[in-house]
Amino acid sequence: MKVIELKVKMPDEYFELLQSVANDGGFNSINELIVDKIAHFIKLEKYYKELDKKDILSLIKT
Repeated sequence: MKVIELKVKMPDEYFELLQSVANDGGFNSINELIVDKIAHFIKLEKYYKELDKKDILSLIKT
């Protein structure tokens, strides 16, 4: 298993909004929210590649 560590600088208001979204979504932390969203994105990427699409963004262009 690989580990990705991210450090993101953002204004306090964005952090507070992100924290609110995480809490409202039932996540215990912003990290849980971000991991969930990344996992969701990867699952979609895998699905669309199985459909012979280049990537999700290529669908927007069509």
